[in-house]
Amino acid sequence: MFRHLFLVVFAFWVGCDDSTVREVPEHPVSVSAFVVAAEGGTLVLPDGARVVFPPGALSQDAEVTFTRVACGRTLQAAEFASCAYEVSAADGASLADRYELTLPGRDPAAVPSCVFSMTGDGWRCQAEARTNSGSATTSASRFSTFVLHQQVPQTDSMNLMADLEFGLCGGDIFGEWEFVFYVGPQEAFTSITLTKDPGFERCEPFSYYEGVITHKTETLTFSPSSGQPWVGDGHRQEYTTGYILQIMTDACLATAGYECSVQTPWCENVNGLCACRAPYEEGGYGDIFLYEVEDGYSMSEFSTRSDLCVIGDWLFYHIPWVGSGSDAVWVYRRK
Repeated sequence: MFRHLFLVVFAFWVGCDDSTVREVPEHPVSVSAFVVAAEGGTLVLPDGARVVFPPGALSQDAEVTFTRVACGRTLQAAEFASCAYEVSAADGASLADRYELTLPGRDPAAVPSCVFSMTGDGWRCQAEARTNSGSATTSASRFSTFVLHQQVPQTDSMNLMADLEFGLCGGDIFGEWEFVFYVGPQEAFTSITLTKDPGFERCEPFSYYEGVITHKTETLTFSPSSGQPWVGDGHRQEYTTGYILQIMTDACLATAGYECSVQTPWCENVNGLCACRAPYEEGGYGDIFLYEVEDGYSMSEFSTRSDLCVIGDWLFYHIPWVGSGSDAVWVYRRK
């Protein structure tokens, strides 16, 4: 088995210019309504953005607010295809079921790649979404901030996801599986730890962003085995490519005391926005073994519980994650 990691680390030049670059103020647009939980409700912004709460989606009657929070700054980067929108509720109201959100894009002819939602470690594609020319619709199980994502040319689609919901397990695990997407902390998926420079803490909202855009291909193969401590022989082959995305306005850079490092091949400054896309790749292959446990299967001989779930032609590999964010779930489809 081998693993290879190529990671480009980039830096910024310390600036000596004492001139002050000021941010253009953003003007959020909001609409609020009192929603009776048993009846549901709909909120619509002037630009056509819409959020729909079906009956029973809210845990209690509550004042719900739908806000277009920002359209400029880092949201002008190529990865973003719309303004950013936030859904919130007052008085500690929570969700008992999913709600639906429809966002308009900047370009009515462009089809977004996915709907981004903000998580504890960056933007993630919503697991359930429908994209159309100029808009996208997703269902969500939490209050958050959302924006349409546009795949940058010459890069693969992102399969680092959030907000997955699935039902009971059962099915045949043997055969060949191909990786589709992942839900959970990006560090568990990419082995990349992002550390924000303290100087950027003083930047205005939506004037700085750092995250990972990544795509993975992987196959898993399981076949029955006998006469061994394990019940199945397996093989894994994987390859991951992507880039670390860092976006800053000129004002944010000046506040932190830096200048855009346009001398490097992966950074550019366009219309007052510095965008750096540092590439990385990782690959590996090797044998794995399938062990039978009380409620299913596991790929660890020391596990006492199942971490593999088959639903029809879908395989879910679940690992409790001790870091930030939710547990980690890899999702595969039968080939």
